[in-house]
Amino acid sequence: GQIIMNTEGGANVTITGSNFGIGRDYAIEIREVGGSDSNFPVNIYHPSKSIHHFTHESLVFVVPEGQNTRDNPMELILNVAGQTSDPITVNYGQPNITSISMCFSDSIKSVYTGPCELNDDDTMVALGSDCDPYDGANGGCGLRTDGGYTVALFGVNFGKPDAGLQKVFFRGKALVNSAEAVPGDKEAEVHYISHREVRVRIPPGVGMNIPIKFSIGSRESSPTLFSYDPPYVEDISPEKPNAEGDVVTIHGSNFGPTLEDAGEINIMIGQKKYVGNETVTEWLPCLGPSFGMDLRFPIWQQKGSGTPYLWCELPRSRLVRKT
Repeated sequence: GQIIMNTEGGANVTITGSNFGIGRDYAIEIREVGGSDSNFPVNIYHPSKSIHHFTHESLVFVVPEGQNTRDNPMELILNVAGQTSDPITVNYGQPNITSISMCFSDSIKSVYTGPCELNDDDTMVALGSDCDPYDGANGGCGLRTDGGYTVALFGVNFGKPDAGLQKVFFRGKALVNSAEAVPGDKEAEVHYISHREVRVRIPPGVGMNIPIKFSIGSRESSPTLFSYDPPYVEDISPEKPNAEGDVVTIHGSNFGPTLEDAGEINIMIGQKKYVGNETVTEWLPCLGPSFGMDLRFPIWQQKGSGTPYLWCELPRSRLVRKT
């Protein structure tokens, strides 16, 4: 069967067979067939601290650090005194994201690379496991739609941090690696920490279940899902709209960083009405204001670089009772 190795290396692998020789004049070669990683082939020559045990029928060696850029497996060959064995199939494991945690909650221009923030018990937890995204009064989960904060992706087989072969995709778009960033022009959005950790600056946006994928060459992880905090309404002005129709302004957070990002916005405002002897809620659509003109203004608004807000125009109410 195929031998699967972690990209960080360091684990022992045992190879069995026959005619391995007397423990001298031999080499182990691991090569990527048709790949693009300049770290390969890897040759482990005798004598080497990477080889722990050797007999005529088996040897134990330490897996070297590396990665495979192709879906095709790699080959391992044993060369003894100029005679080469048939290749056996080996491979580095598929990249895999196991969890996402908040690392640096402030919004900054480029990805944060320092020590991550810790909880009160000096630990990091998966996003959403210690917060309520709908508790906007207490900041939700801190996953604001204006972005700029840094999360840590944890997993396995992310490859050598300086390999220059990795990419992170957010909503299908490749983010800017720190190695290709140009300060002031193209800021870094991704920084590779280790074989098990990658930092990602979350871009501005909205929505739920946004796929994040990691790739090394043509090998991709399964997507893991990210969700921004939902919109949170802090106040509405006026609190008592005019029953003849009125424009209301809504302040809050997570309304989207731009009109384009916000997408389609639907606002419904409830009013009480009688149905027989019972009181029920009727939901009225609140559309973009028209101010008596034939066109309507967008619901999403922003003054300068201030916090976005929403406004909409209530229709004339035909009913008494509060709105």
